Amino acid sequence: MKKIPDMELATSALRLYLVDDSLVFLNAALNFFRHQENIEVVGTGTDAVTAITETKELQPDVILLDLDMPDINGLKAIPLLKRFTPKSRIIILSLLESALDQKIALEAGADDYVPKSVMYTQLMPAILQL
Repeated sequence: MKKIPDMELATSALRLYLVDDSLVFLNAALNFFRHQENIEVVGTGTDAVTAITETKELQPDVILLDLDMPDINGLKAIPLLKRFTPKSRIIILSLLESALDQKIALEAGADDYVPKSVMYTQLMPAILQL
């Protein structure tokens, strides 16, 4: 887990928190967001419990949440995150690409669903839909 201090954030930047149990994915996502204007990653977590605790304090604009994580998966984490960060948009990221998986995530309270296979083309439009 790595928190980025608030003092480094531009006030107009969209505040983003990343949650994924894969450090390879987290590092790739951090590298991707370094090259995006007006996006600031305020923290990362590798499990839902960490994400819930940290986003409660950070109150990011957007939470990118992996669907398939150990212990508490993304579907179970959504209502908890919504309770503690009601203004944050939650975007599920998943290796699963079926319409049924997307429907289940949206019914659980996610604001959007982006398959990881198309994340580099579909993620920024999903994030910027505030």
